[in-house]
Amino acid sequence: MSRRLIAYVHVDGVAYGPNDDVPPRVAKRIGDHAWTDGADEVLVNDPGGSGGDVEAPPRSGRGSGIEAWRAFAEAHGLDVDEDRTREQIIADLEERGVIEREE
Repeated sequence: MSRRLIAYVHVDGVAYGPNDDVPPRVAKRIGDHAWTDGADEVLVNDPGGSGGDVEAPPRSGRGSGIEAWRAFAEAHGLDVDEDRTREQIIADLEERGVIEREE
């Protein structure tokens, strides 16, 4: 079974989603946290949907980059402008109650 994206990811201004064929040169730039092998079948196929059970990216370390947070926000129906920083995206998600505020 091939890997599929769990949410929409933007690479160089192009959006790739769960049902898209991601070119190998692009796929290698996307972290492992953004992929599923289909075993759990918890996919976000609707970019305007609720995001289901998609887990939030870590706030620091590997997998905590802006692309992961942008994809997570979009999976939860938040339109993210290209000029938003990672911290602004996290703050928007906290404000909307999608994630808990970090103490």
